[in-house]
Amino acid sequence: MRRKYRLSLERAIALLIAIIILLLVGSINMPINIFYPMAVLCLVGSIVGLFLPSILTTWLIIFSFIIGVFMVIIGYILIPIWERTIVVIALPLMLGLSSLIKIRAGSIASTKLSKDQIIKYSNERDVTTNLWNTQEAEDFYNKCIDFLKQTKIPAAEFSATLIYWSHSEQYHQIDADETATVLKKIGQQLRNTRVPSERVFYLEEGYFLVLGSINSKIVLNKLNERSMETMEKTAFHTDESETKIQFQCSDLIITNENVDKYKDFKQLTKKLVREQEMEIIREYQ
Repeated sequence: MRRKYRLSLERAIALLIAIIILLLVGSINMPINIFYPMAVLCLVGSIVGLFLPSILTTWLIIFSFIIGVFMVIIGYILIPIWERTIVVIALPLMLGLSSLIKIRAGSIASTKLSKDQIIKYSNERDVTTNLWNTQEAEDFYNKCIDFLKQTKIPAAEFSATLIYWSHSEQYHQIDADETATVLKKIGQQLRNTRVPSERVFYLEEGYFLVLGSINSKIVLNKLNERSMETMEKTAFHTDESETKIQFQCSDLIITNENVDKYKDFKQLTKKLVREQEMEIIREYQ
């Protein structure tokens, strides 16, 4: 299959400049000097083609060509036929090339914008779960801490819930694809079982963090119970078996009294992870 040739932006600009130079130089050497009319046609065609919408440019090319042919045929012109032809095609040619340059430039700008958006999205989101990543979690947590310190009102207090998929690293070693599927499902379940004002983040290695404006321990416990009940129905599938997965959950409400103790994001995560570890120890005692 033959590859379709597409004129690049750089070549289109070079071609436009080359044709303008040829037309202007040629107009000087004609029996009747039409340099200035040709310069006006080149200037108008180049500018109009860059700024008019493509559909209008197309119609203008057609009409300018038809009118030019009509004037050459009907009118009384003293220059030779081949020079008339150049005058007729000058404006449509400039319109077409400048419109092509505009289209190519727009395509390049759109591609670059899409690329930048993809990079920005991948830097903010975890690809597997489509949740906000660790950096976004830390930034949001710092904003909540700063707001709480500034206002010092109960309404600004907020909650943090850390949910861990137990032994997720071992599951990943068994089947990485199924692990990714389960992580994505867990993320969706958390979004569906939490208050809309809460934000769900994925901190990697099986840890999910939920931050929200919940300042009641009773409400927070009910939300966590609801999430845990839904997630614990999830199973890890392999060719040989189906295994119900388990979770650990720890939470904390950041208040005016403890905000200085947990003003750093790492202090928060360390506290919540330690609580989960202590819970395991208590279970085995």
